[in-house]
Amino acid sequence: MVQKIFSIILAISIGAVSLSLLLYSWAKKEGILEFSDQVILSTLNDSSQGNSIVLDRNGNKIGEFFERYHRRVTYRDLPDSLVKAIIAIEDKRFFSHSGVDVVAMLRAAISILLHGSYTQGGSTITQQIARNLFLNREKTITRKIKEVILALKIEQLVSKEKILEIYVNRLFLGFGSYGIEAASQRLFAKPIHKIGVHQHALLAGLFQSPTKYSPYRNPGRAKSRQRQVLEAMVRLKFLTKKDANTLFRRNLSYVPYTPVNYKVAPHFIDYIKKQVSSFLDKSPKSTGLRIYTTLDPKLQNIANDTFTEMADHFDRADWMVQRSNPMSSDAKQPYSEAALLTIDPRDGSILAMKGGRNYQLSQFNRAVSARRSPGSGFKPIVYSLALSQGKKWSDLILVSPVSINGYRPKDYGKNTFHETTMFKAFYNSINTATVEIGSQIGIESIIAHAKKLGIHSPLKKEPGTLLGSSEVTMLDLARVYSSFANGGKRVSPYAISRIEDSTGKVLYLHPSAKNANLVHIIPTEIAFLTTQGMHAVLRRGTGAASSHLAKVAAGKTGTSNQSRDNWFTGYTSNLLTSVWVGNDNHLPLGAQASGSKLALPIWDRFMTRAIKQRKPEPFSKPDRVESALIHVNYGHQSPNGTVMYFLRNQRPSILSSDYQQVKEAGNFRPIFRY
Repeated sequence: MVQKIFSIILAISIGAVSLSLLLYSWAKKEGILEFSDQVILSTLNDSSQGNSIVLDRNGNKIGEFFERYHRRVTYRDLPDSLVKAIIAIEDKRFFSHSGVDVVAMLRAAISILLHGSYTQGGSTITQQIARNLFLNREKTITRKIKEVILALKIEQLVSKEKILEIYVNRLFLGFGSYGIEAASQRLFAKPIHKIGVHQHALLAGLFQSPTKYSPYRNPGRAKSRQRQVLEAMVRLKFLTKKDANTLFRRNLSYVPYTPVNYKVAPHFIDYIKKQVSSFLDKSPKSTGLRIYTTLDPKLQNIANDTFTEMADHFDRADWMVQRSNPMSSDAKQPYSEAALLTIDPRDGSILAMKGGRNYQLSQFNRAVSARRSPGSGFKPIVYSLALSQGKKWSDLILVSPVSINGYRPKDYGKNTFHETTMFKAFYNSINTATVEIGSQIGIESIIAHAKKLGIHSPLKKEPGTLLGSSEVTMLDLARVYSSFANGGKRVSPYAISRIEDSTGKVLYLHPSAKNANLVHIIPTEIAFLTTQGMHAVLRRGTGAASSHLAKVAAGKTGTSNQSRDNWFTGYTSNLLTSVWVGNDNHLPLGAQASGSKLALPIWDRFMTRAIKQRKPEPFSKPDRVESALIHVNYGHQSPNGTVMYFLRNQRPSILSSDYQQVKEAGNFRPIFRY
């Protein structure tokens, strides 16, 4: 009984301005109020709890990180009907009191006396802010005194509009959301300015008890609470009774929440999160960061559509896994997986990323984290080093079985015991010719060259590495191929251009902004010659199914042992895309699978559309490079030959081939070593 009487006396006392000032002085002297003006203002203005927002290269939001889901709005953003709904149900004298509503507190005190509990709310909006941001919810006289004094102080320090802005942004409103805008997005998938008054009334009703009035958990209670808000608005003449009844009858439909991180590029967003933590040495959650990325939304949508539209293609890959592994318990759905990575080879900016077929089924990012055997996708490394050491595309190579320290590579479906040019051996991806060239150069030199071009993964010092047996990442291949596309300048793929804090201060800036992302590692002429070899892959070689792109693009197929990994990596002057198809359990896909059959069609469909968005320039021929028509089998100049490129003064001068004459005369007997 004494506690109830004291509560009534306290409520009446603080209603008088003079007594409120005395109470404030006493509380300060006794140390009850330990918050300085500076601390109060700092806490009220703190924006660090805002979500960290991820933006694409055009400034559109594509992701966010948070521990508590926030969506901030300013007072000017608040619809008038929403302000009125909140005022009506939470604090009808908000704009006239000085932080404490004496009438409401008296009513609450009487309720305690008569009923033994708070059946009438006595706290103003300002008091609720004081309690939620500075205090706790324990029901003690000391806490209540602090709450009242803090409310009075807050009203002295900031405007009513600012107080209401803090209120609608900082308080918990259920289903993981903090603030009215966050709740609107979670419930209706729309911002507050795009929903109706009936929906504003429902949101305003959540402040008292988000759990009790949750539309998901208690739709009936939520509807009753909406009526209470509408009736309160009628009492304050914000609405007519007729309008309130009309609004109450309107349907309330709730949209299942889909995180924005899942909508555009979920694997890319996961990659961004790891990158931010690495750059700033802290989690991006709840720090109010603005993370500007390199993602091109148009290209990402093309990648998404490509994977969706090629469902039948993936079904065939699934069938290949099942057919090749009928007894394997690892051949589970999805049987096949795929990844795609697109960068701008001029600066390394990542434009699109697909880390897998279905993010909801698997969050593993194969575009950046998986190490797989590139197969013949490694051959441009071998041939570019051969070209830089003086070999020419017209040089003849004997295509025959070879054995190096017991390693015996095979060429399936290709004739042996004949000679051909290095050019044809490259675009037809002849394994034995590649091993022959590699053995002449030396495996250590090739590994060193691969590292210089951008391979970060460990490479084994064995002949199989020449044919791509050592596992690499898609980022490794992107670095290597960008060196050829970019005139010999290596770039490092990157996804974040800059990071700002909530005040706009730049915390991180990628070196590309200072032109420090380019490293010239091979001569421009060698890069051009290698690119011409990969043009031929598309024109007439293992990538000929996409010959319609050969005028502007170059690339290379790759197929590992038993088709466990199937690749195509190709590029224009301003787009480089790598595609992989395989199985997470390293199961073979069988003889019917290859990079040209599984990865190339995906690359083709994506690049055909992507080129329309980013029209490429032709590859510029260096001054020290010249061309000639060369017989593709015998390596001599021929008016009916194939265009090959050479360093100046290195094109073959011979106009006929003795080897051709001998072979056509029928007297050819190959000599080979095995």
